[in-house]
Amino acid sequence: MTSREEDENLIRRLMEGQGRQDWDEILRLLADDAVFEMPFIAEKYHGKELILERWRPALTRMEGVNFFDLAFSPMAEPGWYIATFRNRCKVKTTGMDYDQMYISLFHVRNRKIAYFAEYFDTLRLAVAQRRVRRIEEVARLD
Repeated sequence: MTSREEDENLIRRLMEGQGRQDWDEILRLLADDAVFEMPFIAEKYHGKELILERWRPALTRMEGVNFFDLAFSPMAEPGWYIATFRNRCKVKTTGMDYDQMYISLFHVRNRKIAYFAEYFDTLRLAVAQRRVRRIEEVARLD
């Protein structure tokens, strides 16, 4: 297996671990000094324990998390990847379906995930969590 294949496999395992809520697996895959960032909402977490504190409640509120259609584009610097993928699940608190597309930046260093930045459509999440209504729902209320 090439270094690129190993790195992509590591990222896939992280996504699968999130889907299963396998916290031990996630901790094994993250570097001790890993950074998780959501730049569009100005959130940044340093260290795998803090990252897990952020992910655990978010993932626990979801049922059937399934990240799929992972596609990787390696960057010029070894170990850096842009990844696109999808998720389909249900928000437990609302019963609403949640269908999302992601664009992420990963850095793999010494066979661990050292950096993970995530971008997604926050409106889709807000609708699934019933923090906002779809335009069709608003139109029916008139």
